[in-house]
Amino acid sequence: MMCHAGRFKNTTANEACQSCTGNTFALELGATACTSCLVSSQFSTTNPSEGGVRCQCIAGYTQTELNLVTPTCSACPPDTFQPSQGQTTFELCDPNTRSPEASVTPLACLCNAGFTDNSEHECLVCAGGTYKEAAADDDEDTDDHPFIVLTETKFSFRCIPVWIGTLL
Repeated sequence: MMCHAGRFKNTTANEACQSCTGNTFALELGATACTSCLVSSQFSTTNPSEGGVRCQCIAGYTQTELNLVTPTCSACPPDTFQPSQGQTTFELCDPNTRSPEASVTPLACLCNAGFTDNSEHECLVCAGGTYKEAAADDDEDTDDHPFIVLTETKFSFRCIPVWIGTLL
């Protein structure tokens, strides 16, 4: 009995075929082993019970072609994101935001210095007489920064008043 794509059998005995598991796939009919996906990719199939039949780049990465079985994956550049696997393009962050390389969600796009995040995730320029030094980072400690506010899945600095004058 020959195994279907996504399954393999490494013996000639009359045993059942096994599904490719982990991050592996078997493309051809009658495979005797599964092949590992490359870095930043994972196996893909239309029916998980059938095992992997090809690899696709994970979210946050793009691949050069959709029909490659083992694509080479490239991290999305800073200020972009890609929420889905197996894509050839990335999405740009909104104006006045920045995100780290390989971002997987538009929520990774944080407002730049001088801008604040409104309740609709739009970055608005700080009002006159206020400022914001930098975009917050998920790695930052809010205890050290009293003007950071936790909003859904990210941090955001508020614009704070500018104090004019000196302390005596």
